[in-house]
Amino acid sequence: MRITFFNPETANLEKSFLSNPYAISTTSIEVKNNNRFAANDRIMVGEMGQEKTEVVTVTSVNANGTTVVVGATVFSHEADTPVYNLRFDSARFYRSTTTSTGAYTLLSTQALDVDNADLSTIYDDSTGTSAYYYKTKAYHSTSTLESDFSDPMKGAGWLRNQIGYVIDEILEELGDINQVHMTSTELLGYFNDVNDDLTVNVSKPYSFLHSRSAHTRTLNRNYMDFPTDSDGNQTMWKFDRMDYNFTDTTTDPDTDETTTLTVIPMEEFRNKYTDNTISSTTVDDDPPVAMTLDTSVKRFRFSHPAETTVANVFYLHYWKFFTRIDSEGDVLETPTAKIYKLYSKGMYYRKRGTVETSYNQISDRYFADYNIEKAKLKQVDRIDKGSPRSFRPVNATVRGFRL
Repeated sequence: MRITFFNPETANLEKSFLSNPYAISTTSIEVKNNNRFAANDRIMVGEMGQEKTEVVTVTSVNANGTTVVVGATVFSHEADTPVYNLRFDSARFYRSTTTSTGAYTLLSTQALDVDNADLSTIYDDSTGTSAYYYKTKAYHSTSTLESDFSDPMKGAGWLRNQIGYVIDEILEELGDINQVHMTSTELLGYFNDVNDDLTVNVSKPYSFLHSRSAHTRTLNRNYMDFPTDSDGNQTMWKFDRMDYNFTDTTTDPDTDETTTLTVIPMEEFRNKYTDNTISSTTVDDDPPVAMTLDTSVKRFRFSHPAETTVANVFYLHYWKFFTRIDSEGDVLETPTAKIYKLYSKGMYYRKRGTVETSYNQISDRYFADYNIEKAKLKQVDRIDKGSPRSFRPVNATVRGFRL
């Protein structure tokens, strides 16, 4: 089982250039500026993916501002070859033999394959299967600094509804697997741009974003906050309804009823339920008689206040915002990936068009197709409205009329 780790980008690394050409086995190099290079740093001489690129360890840095003493080089290098101070110089491969959330064991730590034209480092798990799950980390062999884990990936590869699968397809179809003209990070940003565009271009939310969550009715409380994510951002795009599950074990048989609460305007609620305060005479564990949406403080208000805490009795039905896409392990929320692919290809050729204007025509075509696909997505709002086929008795007579 071959596991691929994509080498970290070099764009934001400390960088200098060789002042002179150097032969094989060089142990001291002159760079334009040795500022921020230090002993035990791992530096890469050459660009990632080029044939003679290599990584060496800094032994010491001279105070003259240009000299760096290093371990002996394996290749010769020309003047003005870039020199990068690597944040990470290795890849670590982990495996879970159970599930994506199971315990992961370190399989191997591999030095970055910096001269690999595919800009990746590969580990071959000879005992792996397509059912296992894998994670990777970037690692620095001298400072022991580690990155966060990557998203888990099954040995069989990304699933069709995962962002990583869509990114791989786009890069392959564009012939840019090595991400020369477009990176996976850029693509994640484009996917979020698509979601923002889909959100602001419809008045009625999409059925595939309809959701339900259960909430607790809390002792001595007459409100419930709108749902938020872990960062405190609102997740409710449009409100649908609020159901309440009322149970009473003192009756025979037990009462277990779910009803939809009546929603009234905020002004009417405020005037009608002026006694919506917390006191021994106002609290009640029966289903609330009314509720309203107080958008000024992003709360659902209801009457009467709760007499006790009861878990998961409010069922909120709503249309959610698109979840922000920030990793390749995220899952698509649209029915298909087509709209993301069209937009991303349009942006790819628009980016290329800044240098070669002939690409602009291709970009315009993809954006035209994108707008058509965007219009199609609105049709999923009709998912709850079907045109069922009619059912006729076997012996029914059907007459056809033809000109």
